[in-house]
Amino acid sequence: AQPPRIADPAFVAQTRAPVLRLALCLAEGAGGASQALADALAAHARWYGEGPGRGERLGLLAFELAGLCALAHRQGVTLETDSPLLLLPLLAPPPAGGEGEAAGQGQHHPGLEFVFAPRRVLGDGEPHWFLDLMGFPRAGRRHQVGTLDGGVLVADYTAEGAPGLPRSRARFALPGEGLPNAGWPPALTAVQLRALHAALLEAARGADASTAAALRDEATDVEAAIALHGQAPGGDAKATGGSPTPAQTTGGSAPAQAGEGEAAAADANAPHGSQAARAVALAAAAAVSAQLRPLLEALGQDRDGVLAASLRPRAGDYALAFAPAVADAARDAYEALWAEPPRVRLAVPGSRLVCHVAPAGLLGGANELSRPFPGGYRGVAVLLDPHRVWVAWKLLPPGQDAGMAYDGLVWLDDHWAWFPKPYRVLAHLASPPASA
Repeated sequence: AQPPRIADPAFVAQTRAPVLRLALCLAEGAGGASQALADALAAHARWYGEGPGRGERLGLLAFELAGLCALAHRQGVTLETDSPLLLLPLLAPPPAGGEGEAAGQGQHHPGLEFVFAPRRVLGDGEPHWFLDLMGFPRAGRRHQVGTLDGGVLVADYTAEGAPGLPRSRARFALPGEGLPNAGWPPALTAVQLRALHAALLEAARGADASTAAALRDEATDVEAAIALHGQAPGGDAKATGGSPTPAQTTGGSAPAQAGEGEAAAADANAPHGSQAARAVALAAAAAVSAQLRPLLEALGQDRDGVLAASLRPRAGDYALAFAPAVADAARDAYEALWAEPPRVRLAVPGSRLVCHVAPAGLLGGANELSRPFPGGYRGVAVLLDPHRVWVAWKLLPPGQDAGMAYDGLVWLDDHWAWFPKPYRVLAHLASPPASA
């Protein structure tokens, strides 16, 4: 019997072989890489231009060849080409952002931009609240207002700094005539707005006077937006049914696996305000988990430890991740730990990733976001900046519920840093609870 054919021999010979020849030239450091690239580009153009691959979307750009060109650039190898199949401006890595910063860690090429699908809003504050939920800091946001054909008034926002996203753009149709209901989903639902309203009021209770006043003012604006959604066609301001799930609070876009574990369910007996605040936290955690998964999966395949090493905290990270009183001591402790860099064991094929995310301010007590973290976090939570997002994760072999557990990854404005097991490394800094 003939063995099964894995791939069409012509496809392999005419598209795969030229790519592999270029890879071999780069791997061996031999001459002729530019010629190998020219041959591979010509083969790509033949196959997808007039050959069997004509009309296939994957042929519009030579992705594999572009990747090899980017690798060559980082290795200091110059490949002579001006082919439009490569998107040449994107091949050079972004400029290094500081001492010890690994290429690509916490950075995005200035030519890359994420564009959200256009959305419609019923109030002026909704674009900002939408970007808040996506994880963008308010500092540095910019917007312009213009008019589309048909008289639709739009605001185009640019924002930077969300976990896992490059510079991003979002367009919102503002209230007025010609509002595009069809094809432009609402930026926020009334369910999300109610959850945001409750979260703002909850935050105001523990804030200083000026901050509390600002939070209450914003809560009033959110309350007005909720009323507008109730009056709009198809408004859901009267929707009931308990605590929204993470998928509901993110417009149904949260991946089913994000926030896997106890963080996926809310206590139906809790007061409505607590449920709403919890929904905001769960939605944000689910969004961060989804954005973080590619990095955690890559760590599980980090054979040489280069990716793990790129997560080593930078000199200024300790002041961002820890309370001011312990930042210097934390630096000393973690510099000693990183003298022998931590590693993630290679994941076996088919392993399942379980990821948990929580702001440090919630790690000091028992709640849905803190329970999946090691119990030792409760003793050192006071040493952490309460606003920073911390991550714990596991890699579980197929068919098993136990596996290697890791923690201590922290988002610091524009990059991730790894502070493994702070409850052990910083145990000497934690003060015992004061007696009554």
